[in-house]
Amino acid sequence: MGGNLFKTIVAIILLAALAFVAGSLAADGAKQALMPIGILVGLFVLVYLGKNCWWLVYAAAILTPLLGISLFQNFPVAYALSAVLLFYWFIMYVLGQVKITWYGLAPLDVITGVFVVYFMTTWIRHPVYLNVLVDDLLAEGDVMMGGKPYVWAVAGTLVYIFISIVPIKLQTLIKTLKILVWLVLPLALLGAVKIYLLGGGVNEAEGETMGEAISGGRFSAFMGVSSSLYVFLVCKYSLLGIVLSPWKLLLVLVSLAGMAISGFRSSLLNAAVITTVLQWLHKRFVVFIMMCLTAYGALLYLSSEYLLEELPYGVKRVLSAVPGVEFKDNHAARDAKGSIEWRVEMWKWALTPSMGYIKDYVWGDGFGMSAARHRRNISSFNRGVAIGSNRDLADEGMWHSGPITALHRTGGVGLAIVVLWSLIVSYYTLRLCAALRRIPGREYLYFYLVPVIASFFLFYISAGSFEGLFGIFFQVAIMKATYVLARREGLIKPLFSGNQYVPMMHQGNALVEHPEGALARE
Repeated sequence: MGGNLFKTIVAIILLAALAFVAGSLAADGAKQALMPIGILVGLFVLVYLGKNCWWLVYAAAILTPLLGISLFQNFPVAYALSAVLLFYWFIMYVLGQVKITWYGLAPLDVITGVFVVYFMTTWIRHPVYLNVLVDDLLAEGDVMMGGKPYVWAVAGTLVYIFISIVPIKLQTLIKTLKILVWLVLPLALLGAVKIYLLGGGVNEAEGETMGEAISGGRFSAFMGVSSSLYVFLVCKYSLLGIVLSPWKLLLVLVSLAGMAISGFRSSLLNAAVITTVLQWLHKRFVVFIMMCLTAYGALLYLSSEYLLEELPYGVKRVLSAVPGVEFKDNHAARDAKGSIEWRVEMWKWALTPSMGYIKDYVWGDGFGMSAARHRRNISSFNRGVAIGSNRDLADEGMWHSGPITALHRTGGVGLAIVVLWSLIVSYYTLRLCAALRRIPGREYLYFYLVPVIASFFLFYISAGSFEGLFGIFFQVAIMKATYVLARREGLIKPLFSGNQYVPMMHQGNALVEHPEGALARE
């Protein structure tokens, strides 16, 4: 007790001193000097936390993206923290202060290893400059650049390894995720306010009020907090319970409105997939289908009576994708339809060998792009010259399609590995979520696990990317650790076992009550 008190006092004194120095330097304009102070603070925090440092990976991976925290552009800072923590954990292990385990799930571990190794071979075959720290790294010469996906691959793998080796109890994991969920919602709101104050989320001219921006364009500032709120509500409550509760229903409608005004159909599609998976898990499909038919009928009626005309532009853009829903002013519908047509046109180019956009359909072309062409595009953008035509996007490999991107960058072999990996992850995720239906706190696990299924769905039908795939390695690792823990607790039975599975907590009782019979069975 006295030792903990001493550590706390020392921590407060040192942090206060560092805060004073950092404030003085910032006031003097010496911002570059803040970096070593930040590193010093980080090292002190690690030493102070000791074996409890593992939760930093969970907190950083979940919370920092909500606030847009990043030390370098295009660099996964939160995931890279795992490299430091891995090194620190091994030091503590050598000193005998912590233990190392491995939450092994052989099929998943093998396919994940194959995925990462094959992905990194594309860089060996097609090396590029890893231009992830500063944009002007390649100021001269025409070389190949574009290594951000490789950085995400390494960082995601480190997260996967770290979560797999740190011993943790199932209830401790649930409590940790519960705390982080309750931090997600206010921080997501704070991040949305920050985006709005900085002028983000608006595709219209500067000087507009929020109401003008929402009614006249795609307003995405509050999409993140709306999506987080919706996922939390449908994970925690049943759809019938939401409909029968005025305040729950109001929160759901507000969250759906926040996603709809963004004009991005993928956000509502993501919500629809998550809702469908949850209804399948809880076997509530009848109620779900009835609610969907009721909502669809209401939309058709309101559309036929032209009662949807005053909706914001983003909402009309999203609803225009619903069959039978029409608007007098079909500008939003034309815009939505046009965004599909130019993508389909690019996909046809990618799948036509004579066009030359993809050179190796078997092993892939890697993630390189011409630095000279990239500089010309940036220069044109800065001069106000319109860029971003289909030709420009195709030249840079920006296909707005997960499968086409995988085919271009990693070839048919890489695409096959991605498909197999996504199927295995989805299978184990669904099996785990079904096994957790009746345990307390399952909604906090669902909050992170169920969106993995939606991520795969959107990867195949929307603008998927490898950064997105490696970005969910955190959730995949949580799923794997939870699956192993649930199997040890007897919540999941082995697939291929002729003997009845006995949970670990009951195995000990069997040895005490029937030692001879238990040993004989061994």
